[in-house]
Order: sequence, then C-alpha cells, then structure tokens
Amino acid sequence: IGSFVQVNGTNTVANALMLAYGAGGRGAYELRGGSLSAVSQDVGYGGTGTFTQTGGTNAVTGTLFVGGFVPGGQGTYSFSGGSLTAQFENIGYQGTGTFAQTGGDNVVNGNLQLGVNVGASGTYSGTLSVWNCGSAEPATRSFTVTVACSRWTVYLPIVLRNHP
Repeated sequence: IGSFVQVNGTNTVANALMLAYGAGGRGAYELRGGSLSAVSQDVGYGGTGTFTQTGGTNAVTGTLFVGGFVPGGQGTYSFSGGSLTAQFENIGYQGTGTFAQTGGDNVVNGNLQLGVNVGASGTYSGTLSVWNCGSAEPATRSFTVTVACSRWTVYLPIVLRNHP
C-alpha cells in the first residue's frame, strides 16, 4: 500500500509509473499542482490503483493504462482540473478501468480505447465538447460510455474538455 501527493514541483519518471503493481496491491497518486511526466503510466497494474488529478500537468509520452495491464487489475483516474496529454489511453486494458472527467483538458494524440482485451471493462464519463467548424461555441453533451467484452477506439486527435 502506497500513496504519493504532489502539490508542486516537477516529477519526471524515466520509464513507467506503476500504481498497484502486484495482485492485491494498492497504490494512489494525487496530482494537485506542478508537473508529472513519464513514458507510460499504469493505474491499477495488477492490483487496485487510483490517480486523482485536481490540477497541474500530466504528460505521458507513451500510453496511459487505467485498469489492469494484467488481468485482475483495477484502476480509476479521477480528473477534475489541470491538463493531461498522452499518446494513447487504454481504459480497461485487461482489467477494469474507469476514467471520470469533470474538468481540465485531456488531449489524446493517438487512440483512446475502452475495454481493450477479452474480459476487460472500460468506462469513460464526463462532459464532451465537440467543436463544429465555423461555430464559436462547442456543442456540449454529458456522457458515460461503458464497454465490456468488445473494443471501442476513438481515433486521433481527440481533445476532451470540460467547459464551465
């Protein structure tokens, strides 16, 4: 069991940040401010992991996995402020993943996938703003997407923003 709270400053992870690595393990990361960067981030790698972002900048140059890089892993990413940028996001890779966005900017440069492998389940909830070319304001809709035993892929680029 471990937890880390980042209020400010810079945290650079040379390779992978893994929360709840082993089966039965628990890990938590709270990003309130400052910047975090890693090649990949695994929230709930094999155990139960939580990542809470209320501010700051989270940059993932590779893939953000939420919910089981190995079967049985459970991950939750609660995103209410700041910015998150990733090349790819897999919510529910081989386990159960939940991404709840109520604020902030989530920029995925590659694919956003939910419920990636057999037996996996991915949920993404929040507010999606879709900009219409020629429109000054986005069309905003609340949504929840849950996928189990099938794969959904949203292709690049995608920007998920919460506009008050």
